[in-house]
Amino acid sequence: MLFPLVLILSTLTALLGGHLLFKITRNYCVYLFEIMFLLFFVVRPYFVYSFEILTFDLKRFGVENDAVLTYAACGLIFSVVFHRTVYKLYQRPSLFFDGWFRICNFDRIRRLRFFAVLCFFTVLTYLVNALKFHSLGYFRQNLDSFEAGVNLQGGLWFLQILSWILIFPLIALVARNLDARPVKLFGLLLIAMVGFYLIARPSTRTETISLLAAVAAYSFSVGKIRINLMSLAIISGGVIALLVLLDALRQGNLQAGPEQVGILGWLIGAFQNLGPADNGMILIDYLKHHSWLYFRYLLASLSPLSLVPSALFPYKPRTDIEGVLTYKLFGFDLDASMYHEGGTLTYTVPIAGYADLGFLGVIVAALLYGFIFAFFLRGWRSKSTSVRFITMYYLILIIAGLRLSVEALMSTFYWVILATWVLHVISNSNFFVVPFANTRAQGLQSSHDASNPG
Repeated sequence: MLFPLVLILSTLTALLGGHLLFKITRNYCVYLFEIMFLLFFVVRPYFVYSFEILTFDLKRFGVENDAVLTYAACGLIFSVVFHRTVYKLYQRPSLFFDGWFRICNFDRIRRLRFFAVLCFFTVLTYLVNALKFHSLGYFRQNLDSFEAGVNLQGGLWFLQILSWILIFPLIALVARNLDARPVKLFGLLLIAMVGFYLIARPSTRTETISLLAAVAAYSFSVGKIRINLMSLAIISGGVIALLVLLDALRQGNLQAGPEQVGILGWLIGAFQNLGPADNGMILIDYLKHHSWLYFRYLLASLSPLSLVPSALFPYKPRTDIEGVLTYKLFGFDLDASMYHEGGTLTYTVPIAGYADLGFLGVIVAALLYGFIFAFFLRGWRSKSTSVRFITMYYLILIIAGLRLSVEALMSTFYWVILATWVLHVISNSNFFVVPFANTRAQGLQSSHDASNPG
């Protein structure tokens, strides 16, 4: 009876917490989080516990029902602490970080200046990826982005981070055109997504899919698109299709087209995105006989030093908790064909917290995750369209990061703040407009001289 009670309480907490947050925010990203949470911590454990729908590794490790129950309990504790944290932080009249939102405002940047900035970031992304793939024509080739990223480990991982920096001006570009006609906005969104994939060749799907999700969530939230079964079905179907398609593209696996994969293959590909839930259950079962991590990786991740390349700071503390846990669980016995992400698995934010110090670690993870969530959610209070959209995009990245760990999300948090600040500084500097300004000034002077020869 305890397991059904935990799932019922988790469901009620998600529904009630989501309703209360939406009531004060009117932001549909809140419901997106609740859907993610319910899939990972209600739906998946329910099917494992009640119907024994097990993956290969759940069978191989012999995960017992008490581990599944503990997994569900972690989700319940996380949900209670998370919702209370976000609710309290969002309702505060002001917080110390509210001034940061100014750097997300690109509404008044002139078109020519912004176009120059976009070209600069495009060239920078191309050069970084040409170095990453060891090919000037990488964008025309069917390459494995995972393998290229893994090869950068050992001091060059910063190139992997820089390889998708193009996404930041593309987010601002879409934000500047949210009031355009639907056809123009859809065309711009399609160009941004395709252009980002071709130039950045990302090894993860989150950045690309989040663009679509952010535009949809923004349109729902401001009333540009009515919420009904048809609109939800179209957007949900598009997201699922992108998940499977981009997974094949990033692995350089274009031989099997959609007509060859079939509906079952697409459904299986979508189901594999719940893999972190199974990994979390395996980890809980493992921790019954092994010690906690005692926050040793979390404490290191709280500092922005995690962004400093190890080539410059070789003695910086490790923050890759997923890599550590994966090795502890699997060692070298990891099926590379099943787990292509460089041999590193993810375990969800609550379970990575549980690995630190049991249920106390879950509470700490919920507090930190709730802070990051509230940080970007407060951007919705701004009157600037670009601030609202850009922070919504970052919020969706954090929601998708529920499958990761707080350690990984802290690095993402610091990176998007730094990258947005760099984009803001460059967009407001005279670096890109001086040549144009000088040319115009010379032309005006020549005209003046010609009209006044003596």
